[in-house]
Amino acid sequence: MPEDFPTYPAVKLTDHTTISFRRLQASDTSLLVDFYDHLSEETRFLRFQFHTEGMSREKIFAYAQQLTDIDPETALAIVAVYQEAQQETFVGVIRYAKENVQDRTAEFAITVRDDFQQKKIGTHLLHLLIEEAKKQEVDFLTGMILPSNTSVVKLLKKAGEKVSFASEGVQTHVHIDVRST
Repeated sequence: MPEDFPTYPAVKLTDHTTISFRRLQASDTSLLVDFYDHLSEETRFLRFQFHTEGMSREKIFAYAQQLTDIDPETALAIVAVYQEAQQETFVGVIRYAKENVQDRTAEFAITVRDDFQQKKIGTHLLHLLIEEAKKQEVDFLTGMILPSNTSVVKLLKKAGEKVSFASEGVQTHVHIDVRST
């Protein structure tokens, strides 16, 4: 990992599994594809808001490459990593992206692998992203979720941040005031 990337404290889950956190890197494309492969179709739908079954491997890999090509001036992604026998596995990803460097609002998204949900990984990822957003002078994080994504709704409500929700058709717009934390 490049030296200019911050390090984040690892956490020990209630089952004694240790999860570390780090920034997503350009070399992580294959790990990100593996992460996608371990998501249930329901989790994929809740994250991408469309059905992904039948998507070609080439398209999945190209999308993962696009997501790992991060401009640090406008975007940030943090991964939750489970390591076993010197092999890293992503179990969660959170990211934000701004339209341009001057923006003080960024769109965010979060996904936790099904077999690691309900273990507070999403909570840790959200807090890390908010702290990094503050450092980058981002005032607001926004996102669109499906109302059926109850795990993310609960996560955001319990996060202790100033969060608002507004229905927009079949989606819910989420707005986090980072300045109030």
